Amino acid sequence: MVRPALPDRVANQLRAYGKRVEYLLLEGEVHTIRHRANKVELLRSVNGFLGEHLGGPVCG
Repeated sequence: MVRPALPDRVANQLRAYGKRVEYLLLEGEVHTIRHRANKVELLRSVNGFLGEHLGGPVCG
């Protein structure tokens, strides 16, 4: 399990250095993503991130 305080702390430190930060907290998940709706949300988020940073949609 990743405690929410850890990514919050990392994100805050990166922002302090002027870095853009995105992370996703999924309700009801601990470390392994088990719920279908959360898997879909994660994949959409990753696809959007990759599309933005690789210059276009990755899939779908």
